[in-house]
Amino acid sequence: MADAVRAVFAGTFDPPHRGHLDLIERGSRFVDELIVAVAINRDKQCALTAEERLALLKICTATLPKVRVVSFEGLVVDLAAQEDARFLLRGARSSRDYEAEAQMADTNRQLLRDGPTAPPREIETLLLCTRPELAHITSSRIREVAGFGGEVRPFLPEVVADRIAKSLPAATS
Repeated sequence: MADAVRAVFAGTFDPPHRGHLDLIERGSRFVDELIVAVAINRDKQCALTAEERLALLKICTATLPKVRVVSFEGLVVDLAAQEDARFLLRGARSSRDYEAEAQMADTNRQLLRDGPTAPPREIETLLLCTRPELAHITSSRIREVAGFGGEVRPFLPEVVADRIAKSLPAATS
């Protein structure tokens, strides 16, 4: 797939939720291949291991033929260059998200243009608006609700809810 149009959708996905999966499904319509990239940040304390997040996303996206799930460390623009991706897929729930994503898009363009990757490349950010019924869902809110024993199943794919139930039994009862 040398001439394939690829995009990278990177995130921590701790845990992967219905909002993530909606963006993955919708984003995959615009490209030949969407690379879902699970970020590994050794300085960040995650509820699920990188291996668990990777496995859960592979299960959740198994029916999406244009989606490939990988893990990575470092800058997402380096991964995009390595994968020959022309786009970064991002979601925005609010104007606050839009502002942060617009600034990150500018930073990523400069990093890729001025970075060690040769020759200089261009990268664009595809920003999808989150569906209103999913805009309130965030991984951090899910972890918080689960930590207090609240019901998180409505926000999660079944396989993810089952996994969280094993680590935090009160979270899905």
